[in-house]
Amino acid sequence: MKTLRIFHPVGQGAYYTEVHENTAGDSVFTVVFDCGSSTFTGKKLEALVGAAFAKNHQIDILFLSHFHADHINGIDYLKKKYKIKNVVLPLLDDEAKVLQKVSNFLDSGITDTQLIDEPESYFGNDTTIIEVEAVENPGENSEGITGEGEQVSDYNGRRKVSIPSGKMLMADKAAAIDWLFIPFNYKYKSRKEMFVAELQKLGLDLSQIDTIEKISAHKADIRKAYDKVKGDLNENSLLLFSGNADSKVIWSVVNNRYNPFYYDRVYRNCIYFGDINLNATGIVEDIKTKLKIFLPTTGTMQVPHHGAIGNFNRGILEDAGFTCAIQSFGINNSYGHPSSTVVGELVRNNVFSFSVTEEPDSRLIQFSNQDEEMFNMVE
Repeated sequence: MKTLRIFHPVGQGAYYTEVHENTAGDSVFTVVFDCGSSTFTGKKLEALVGAAFAKNHQIDILFLSHFHADHINGIDYLKKKYKIKNVVLPLLDDEAKVLQKVSNFLDSGITDTQLIDEPESYFGNDTTIIEVEAVENPGENSEGITGEGEQVSDYNGRRKVSIPSGKMLMADKAAAIDWLFIPFNYKYKSRKEMFVAELQKLGLDLSQIDTIEKISAHKADIRKAYDKVKGDLNENSLLLFSGNADSKVIWSVVNNRYNPFYYDRVYRNCIYFGDINLNATGIVEDIKTKLKIFLPTTGTMQVPHHGAIGNFNRGILEDAGFTCAIQSFGINNSYGHPSSTVVGELVRNNVFSFSVTEEPDSRLIQFSNQDEEMFNMVE
């Protein structure tokens, strides 16, 4: 099986793609993890999104880690250019939806809430929505994941389904594409509780601000409560394991001013962490327990939240085969991403740290040994 993975240069945001092809060359399975940027907008972002594949290429699964603008504002262009068969996203309860709308409105001015409220309508009848249920107490009674899982094609033809966090999804075993996707949806409430308390002081509750119209009407008071919390209100964050149980390797290639020409092999499996907070109680322990059989051959990690120090926990490096870490960030971002402490921890643990920014030559390409022709596709 051939694999091509690309971390695209969208600056402060996230846009990652995988293409898996069987050795016969007659079947391809395409995956996208997040699609957005706060560095680029409009035509520039559309061009970046549209350069990944040929027009009308089928995306078999689009994974969305959460609903912040810099992870989703390219999806309009994605669904306009390509055919999206399945979308996997975190299941939000009504309160979490309100909190996400507030964050998006106050931070990015986003007023369209269809993706949050009605994802099946947003993507249309030809796309199946797979919502991942949240784990509220990670680490409790957790066991290692084993077995085969379900074929993604088993959900074809359904508008919307829910699956438990940690459910294994198989790419296409019938076509000899032996690949697994294991999404986790972790939920943490600390900022929500603080925000609700601040709202109550102003005579408001979440039920009074559940639409953009209501949020806009109470904007001044909501801003006061939001500023007191000092942090985003996102309760849910999905991470994704992408790989299988073998120990095969993948080539990693980057050619830019930071790394004049880097060419090395790492284990083929990857974990995309999105913006997850690895310091939340029980999350690292839960990941290490559930992915115990996969972690030793997981060579690549997307560092959570653009390398923010508050989201990184060095415990995730223990018992794993990580030697390649990707930090996606905008060169002139105002958040201090990536943290020098995070970079230092990675290097100290013999993990090569890559900066994927808005510069075109900062993209990182990974491909398996027999993929020379696939590599030539992106040159």
